[in-house]
Amino acid sequence: MPLFFLMSRLFLIIIFCLLIFRCLAQNDGGHHLKQVNVTAKKFDSSYLSLNPFQNLRDTDLSRMNVYSVADAVKYFSGVQVKDYGGIGGFKSINVRSLGANHTGISYDGLMLSDVQNGQIDLGRFPANSFTNISLTNAEPNNLLQSARAFSYASVLELTTDNISDNQPKRNNYINTGLTAGSFGLIEPFVNLRHQFSKKFSTTFSTDWQYANGQYNFSYVNNDSTEKARRLNADIKALKLSASAKYLFANSVLNADVYAYNSQRGLPNSIVYYNYTGGQRYWDNDFFAQASWQKKISTKSNLLLLAKYNAAYNKYVDTTFLNSAGMLKNVFWQREFYTSAAFKQKLFSFMDVAIGSDFFINNLHSEQSNFINPKRYTWLNNISTKINFAPFVITANLLSTIVNNTVENGSKPPNMQAHSPSVSLGYKPIKNIPLRIRSFYKSIFRMPTFNDLYYTNVGNTNLKPEDTKQWDIGVTWQQNLKHSVLQNFLLTTDVYYNNITNMILAIPQQNLAQWSMQNIGKVQIKGLDITSKFYFKPIQYWHFSLFANYSFQQAINMTNPQSALYKNQIPYTPKNFGSFNLLGDYKKFSFGYNALFSGYRYINGQNSYATYLAGWSTQDLSVAYHYTSKKEQIISFKFQLNNLFNQQYQVVKYYPMPGRNFKLSISLQI
Repeated sequence: MPLFFLMSRLFLIIIFCLLIFRCLAQNDGGHHLKQVNVTAKKFDSSYLSLNPFQNLRDTDLSRMNVYSVADAVKYFSGVQVKDYGGIGGFKSINVRSLGANHTGISYDGLMLSDVQNGQIDLGRFPANSFTNISLTNAEPNNLLQSARAFSYASVLELTTDNISDNQPKRNNYINTGLTAGSFGLIEPFVNLRHQFSKKFSTTFSTDWQYANGQYNFSYVNNDSTEKARRLNADIKALKLSASAKYLFANSVLNADVYAYNSQRGLPNSIVYYNYTGGQRYWDNDFFAQASWQKKISTKSNLLLLAKYNAAYNKYVDTTFLNSAGMLKNVFWQREFYTSAAFKQKLFSFMDVAIGSDFFINNLHSEQSNFINPKRYTWLNNISTKINFAPFVITANLLSTIVNNTVENGSKPPNMQAHSPSVSLGYKPIKNIPLRIRSFYKSIFRMPTFNDLYYTNVGNTNLKPEDTKQWDIGVTWQQNLKHSVLQNFLLTTDVYYNNITNMILAIPQQNLAQWSMQNIGKVQIKGLDITSKFYFKPIQYWHFSLFANYSFQQAINMTNPQSALYKNQIPYTPKNFGSFNLLGDYKKFSFGYNALFSGYRYINGQNSYATYLAGWSTQDLSVAYHYTSKKEQIISFKFQLNNLFNQQYQVVKYYPMPGRNFKLSISLQI
């Protein structure tokens, strides 16, 4: 085992033990739990947002039965998580059936990138590392953003704020803990924060994860029910991150460093009773980033961003049928990124902003005669916001210039494009908390390096996907007096997406030979409903309830003469939703979560042979918190997932775990 892993294990275990002993040595008689004021919840961000906006604060995440960011975003409306099962299985986000490549992932204000395959594995980010997780469709609410933030159909923002709502307001803060559970899971973690002064603070976070990933499952095979055990689903992973913030007189400087190292097995599909699998995946990712925001005057603001990202990926399949008896792919990718944005208030009712980004991406492989592509991207964005009550209007125009180079072989053509968008908010009646919102956005996605160049797969003639989105919705926020229900938020959005040149992988002679092609047109009609309810405390009880529902009709409109015409596209249920009931009672907190998904089809041919049944899961969590007089908190949490042990598949032939549990202990000092 690498020395890096051994040292990291020893470091985490020593710190965890020392902190536990320190807390247990405290001999104070405190027995009161710091009250969580659930009823003071504000909805301003979701209610006032011109575009659909959903968020979960750390106070919500701590009560919900979520383990990673992938678990958290499942409870957003309009969101599906493509999950291949198990702790180490790859998990990517799909918003409104546009695909993972159309959703940007923002980490403390800078976009994460993977130009090789265009998708970010959300399973590798622990939910307890973030103080806020939010999802915005169309445009960011803040104009002072990088141009890159405007280049996606939606943006998922992950925030590691220095001060959290439920953290003690002191100069030094330590949160450490250990999680253990089913499938051999063990995961210690440490989060540190130090406030050197009112101007300077730092944070450090690390966690190490191990699991054998083995679980029993059953599935129907013709007329019989087969039982087997999931194998080759183990994972070893280490995450390290650090951040610093410095406040100047009229500016703020933020810096982040992040490193991730993992080795995992990729379990096979269960076709032909093949349960063992010989696929392994190594993932090393590192980035360093910095942002500087300066208030030049009362009307002018400047934002500068810079980032360096390096990633190493190795994939080995010992069961691949070729002359070498195995398939091995090793890739290195790097990104150099800079951005500048400026916002100016022209009038009391009007702001304008410009942003310009330039970044370089390259991909190298150890394969002989690999094309070694390099991509130069220049983004320029101009945006404006007009607040002229009762109307609020934002509009922007994004210019994209992409140049591709290769060391040998043919290269795809260079590209230039312009993408407009506009959003409108309207409050029809002054004293009624009803808002109407609407947006139009035109955007596209470039083919990834894997789409273009992956061995025996890539197609350098691919065109970018072109997507046009329309949305209209209403939001209602109500604060109630003299009622058990203290306040609530309701949002409803109806939308229509039109995609041309959708990039799809098409099988050829066998499952080892595929080709990437642009396929016709897809139309998506959908409805998203979100709701949040907060109840007035009843003696020692506090309650909150979240419920979401989505309807999506995503159909192939390419060829009226084709048997696939007007069929639902693969893996898109028409109905899905979630339910969360969260509560507190004295020193206890609990959560009940439920997810459901309707039936789907595994390919474009909607028939009995391609039918994949719907599913639902229910989870429970219970926590106990002990708080000392010095506000040192020890928490014990028990999570029971898939309460009724449903056997189901999110992706065909990749069974999900049945009933499983996690037990956690954490200490906040």
